[in-house]
Amino acid sequence: LVMQVVPEALLEFSRGVLRSTFSDTMPKRVFTFSFNRSCEIDPKLLKKFQSAIDSCGVICTTPGAVKSLMLRYIEHLMTLNDPSKRLSRELESETRMLSEILQVI
Repeated sequence: LVMQVVPEALLEFSRGVLRSTFSDTMPKRVFTFSFNRSCEIDPKLLKKFQSAIDSCGVICTTPGAVKSLMLRYIEHLMTLNDPSKRLSRELESETRMLSEILQVI
């Protein structure tokens, strides 16, 4: 898996360059990872990363998306470790998915 992190202003340009570069010489899929702390976490996100790995693809993203993913993971861990908070299976599942995505990154 190749992951390219570029400034927000260069995301579209970088995706275009990657697509044109890899379309002829080495066919690779180019994926875009966009995320913010208010995004819902669903299995599709993990499947997107798994698909990129399986197809030897390239993921293009921004520093803000990676930072938001990490902060969301830390936020979930803090909630899980807080004895005063009521835990849910959904929170545990989301934390597991975030952990798997971060392991890929």
